[in-house]
Amino acid sequence: MDGDPKEKPGLAEFVSDMVDEGTKSRSAEKFAEEVEDLAAHLGAGASLETSNVHLNCLRETLPRRWS
Repeated sequence: MDGDPKEKPGLAEFVSDMVDEGTKSRSAEKFAEEVEDLAAHLGAGASLETSNVHLNCLRETLPRRWS
């Protein structure tokens, strides 16, 4: 990918794949449950020239700190 450092090929794709893999305080399963509870869809991707993260949901379902 054009945006990857030469010494780290595939970094952008790796990072986009990790978006829904959980955090230190939330397992991947817990994170998925929380996204599902919001009736939301979270996705990420990387291509040769771009990387993106998107969240589709109703504004009313987001906690106040996110909206």
